[in-house]
Amino acid sequence: IWGARKFGATWKGAVGAVLGAFIGFFLPPPLLWLIVGPIVGAILGELYAGRDWQAGSKAGIGTLIGGAVAFAAKFGLSVCVVGIFFFGLFF
Repeated sequence: IWGARKFGATWKGAVGAVLGAFIGFFLPPPLLWLIVGPIVGAILGELYAGRDWQAGSKAGIGTLIGGAVAFAAKFGLSVCVVGIFFFGLFF
């Protein structure tokens, strides 16, 4: 959501991204649709809001970038937690 909003998405685009992620969770294969669903949802939400394809694709790219940043942050925090665990285990 944050990435889409930073790239100029309306609230309908943000809601579309959330709905795309939710619907993508139930479609096979779920890993693919958890990545593609929010992008498609943001684009469709922007088109539903009356904006053109360029604004919709910009919101979709923002959703992709926001998801990548969130993944990197979560992965980094997970590595830190595992490191702290092993540090406490051995020292």
